[in-house]
Amino acid sequence: MQRYFVPSHQWSEQNLVIKGDDYHHIVNVMRMKEGHSIICVTNGVSYVCEVHDIQDQTVECLIIKKLNENQELPVKVTLAQGLPKGDKLDLIVQKSTELGLEHFIPLQMDRTIVKWDHKKEQKS
Repeated sequence: MQRYFVPSHQWSEQNLVIKGDDYHHIVNVMRMKEGHSIICVTNGVSYVCEVHDIQDQTVECLIIKKLNENQELPVKVTLAQGLPKGDKLDLIVQKSTELGLEHFIPLQMDRTIVKWDHKKEQKS
């Protein structure tokens, strides 16, 4: 099921209006019709919605039910990573955070070529 992040000002108590790029994606890319279901998210809360009416530049959806989604992992993950060359450390931290990493420990290993810059340490 497709998931769309809709700003809170486009929501009312029983329905919501989708505009712009999401409208284009629903109508032209996914070719959804009235009656199709989607997931809409606002302020971190997800709802199952049904496409109710498709107009010229808007899609009106009815809110069917609220989803109780727990986004946190059931385990706490810590990654101890040796210092890589170049800017790879930024990518490693970014991707592991996206996967749900709780703690990150950069390590200076015996065979590590890169030396830790203490100026960088003070930035973070």
